[in-house]
Amino acid sequence: MSIVEKIRNLAAAQGESLASLERKLGLGNGTIARWETGSPTLEKLSKVADFFGVSVDYLADRDPMNSLYFSCLRKARQNNIDPADMELAVNTIIAMRKKDREQHG
Repeated sequence: MSIVEKIRNLAAAQGESLASLERKLGLGNGTIARWETGSPTLEKLSKVADFFGVSVDYLADRDPMNSLYFSCLRKARQNNIDPADMELAVNTIIAMRKKDREQHG
């Protein structure tokens, strides 16, 4: 998936168009669409990443695992889940897996 496709999907998930996103970020009209054939500057890509709460690496597809992690974090943020609750959830999963391994050796 290209950078532009990822941005389009992120924008759509928040009810944004590329044009409205560009206005909010102070980017010129059509800037993001032009990234299909050219490369964005780090500054511009960082603005987009910060807006959506994802990493530049995710947008640039440098680490596919980031996609899943950032998707979970985005959902948590959108649902006002406290970071401490996220940590509690992860720790609970770790404890449950450990208990399961001990029981089923």
